[in-house]
Amino acid sequence: MRYKKILSAALAGILLFGLAGCAQNKEKAGGETKKEIRIPMILTVDPSSGTKNEEDVVNAFNDAYEGTYKMDVEWILETEEEYRKNLKRLNVTDKLPAVITDLRMLPSFYEMMVQEGRLENLAPYIDADKEWKDMIEPSVLRACSEPDGDIYLSPVSTAFFSCSGVFWNERLFEEAGIREFPRTWEEFWACCEQLKAHGITPLALHTEGTAWAPMLLATAELADSEEGAAFMDELFPDSYQNDSGLRLAHTLKRLFSYTTEDALHTDFDVSYENFMSGKAAMVPNGYWMMDQVPEEFAASVRFSPFPGNKLISSPETFGWAVVSGYVRLQ
Repeated sequence: MRYKKILSAALAGILLFGLAGCAQNKEKAGGETKKEIRIPMILTVDPSSGTKNEEDVVNAFNDAYEGTYKMDVEWILETEEEYRKNLKRLNVTDKLPAVITDLRMLPSFYEMMVQEGRLENLAPYIDADKEWKDMIEPSVLRACSEPDGDIYLSPVSTAFFSCSGVFWNERLFEEAGIREFPRTWEEFWACCEQLKAHGITPLALHTEGTAWAPMLLATAELADSEEGAAFMDELFPDSYQNDSGLRLAHTLKRLFSYTTEDALHTDFDVSYENFMSGKAAMVPNGYWMMDQVPEEFAASVRFSPFPGNKLISSPETFGWAVVSGYVRLQ
């Protein structure tokens, strides 16, 4: 239901233009034919697992609206970072598809798209669909809304779907004599030391793109204090030259003393592979990685909140956007 509503929102924006064009075609043909409206989209093939991301969602949508609408997907074998870089190139050449994902992972690019009127405001369609709006948690709706109430990112229905924590290898923990995931940050650092003392690399990290894995850990650690949590609530801090900014930098430096030698200048797919191959004992990521755990490895993988019993949720990063003015006449 979550993805059906996301796609329905995207479809609503596209149909502002698509249906008008289709109606013209139908009138010219004397009303004898009704052509299927195709909605172009780009999705990635996971470089690590080889699976087509969101393939089940696309198939379900196309089956439900067969003959009327069709998600016309171009599957590309790229990392998420490569896909995001591609969005910028496609925007410059005016070749963006009608529906785009992960846009909020590029904050400055997203702001530019909004300022230039390149994205469809979905707020009127959400307000007009009571069932859909009632599904969305207020905190999620706020996270996806602009100060003036406009919404350019179709929100997931609940913050749970964007929650991140830590995946850990129970077998490697047992080899180091560790029985459970650390509950405090003091226990976490002690856990890293104990794993390292037993010849086990504690963390799978990376630095390219948004440096997602180390930043999840560092920001979760910072938010463990009231001052740090308040600092994290600032979207664009005036300065990082303060206690919170320095603590964040110190934590990042400390994290990289417990990771693999290939962590620098690599994308998340490298840290993913290091964890899934058993080269590292922990990797932070979202719940969605559960579907990407190899079957033969699943019995050893566990998922826990960050120390302090906290999960990180950023629902706006997963919203799908609709490119304004996109016309695809069938």
